[in-house]
Amino acid sequence: MFVHTATYDDWLWLGSHPLLKVNLRGQRFANESVPYQFIVNAASKQPGYLYAVIWDDNYGEYAKQFHTLGCARVGFPGYMASAEKLMEDTQQYVDKGLVVKADTIEELAEKLHLPVENLKKTVARNNELVVANMDKDFGKEPYRLTPVDKKPFYGCILGGRILCTFDGLRVNNDMQVVNDKYEPIKHLYAAGNDSGGFFFGSYPDRVPGLAASHAQTFGRLAGRHAATGSIVLEETAVPAISAPVKNMQVDVDETSGASQH
Repeated sequence: MFVHTATYDDWLWLGSHPLLKVNLRGQRFANESVPYQFIVNAASKQPGYLYAVIWDDNYGEYAKQFHTLGCARVGFPGYMASAEKLMEDTQQYVDKGLVVKADTIEELAEKLHLPVENLKKTVARNNELVVANMDKDFGKEPYRLTPVDKKPFYGCILGGRILCTFDGLRVNNDMQVVNDKYEPIKHLYAAGNDSGGFFFGSYPDRVPGLAASHAQTFGRLAGRHAATGSIVLEETAVPAISAPVKNMQVDVDETSGASQH
């Protein structure tokens, strides 16, 4: 959620669901079903770099049909353990005033500071696409098309944040960090999201657990080499993995490696 705090305390987990999303002009601008980094990238080309997510009172039922993955899926332990938990998590932000609630689309637009007529047209068009069971504008899957027609209506302004970078520490096949001449730096290793350019150009949140398994696999290789000075790849279960790692670049993730929204 777009709110300035000393720490990142406020996360609208519902924001990663493929609900209706509009720019600050109240207009739809992308397929909401794409991975969350793509919607943020699309929003970065829109006025103000921000966007709003809009939904209605049936969102608990919609969440069950979306088949989201990773930490956005209904069934994920904790805040997403069930549709009811997701609704409880969302309600706390209604109580904080970060998510606004209204009985009409006009009122919702005013509370979000969006152009009223634009948002009304966008919602009407969205509801037409739901009836047609086809997203003729952006190609979202029919099962992820949901109406905005049951009050109360909800909305929240969202913004992107830096999750990770795609360059940095280069490593060799033994996970040793190399210098600008591609020579290994003695006693220095890197693994997981600190090494390898593993996610080159994209964070694939449709493959949940990939960051964690990457860290576990290459961390083991780095640890074995640090302990013994060599790695016998034939003894590992993934001999083909080491080849693409050579001279690739880093992906430094400030999180634990799990997907965040």
